[in-house]
Amino acid sequence: MKLFRLIKEKSLMKLYLDTTSNKQTTVKLDDLEITNESGIWKSQVVLPMIEDLLNKKGAVLKDITEIEVASGGESSTGIRVGLSIAQALRYALKHRFVNEMHHL
Repeated sequence: MKLFRLIKEKSLMKLYLDTTSNKQTTVKLDDLEITNESGIWKSQVVLPMIEDLLNKKGAVLKDITEIEVASGGESSTGIRVGLSIAQALRYALKHRFVNEMHHL
């Protein structure tokens, strides 16, 4: 009798942060997306947005395998907020890299 074993490969989960706009904040987790008309309160809405997407996906923070941050736009403070959050998550998750997406 042969025994078969199902090996589940760890799937990649990409988090995308866009805090570059003065009017809104966008967070994506793979195919799910939330946009919030956050104005200047970006730092207060991003983490709850990430938590909401993780809950909808049935995932936890450590399931995130890649973080991408938009780094072009109208708000230099917003860019710093996004990069700071991504770097903190990277440190907590023990990731080596945070990707920056440049708007052309």
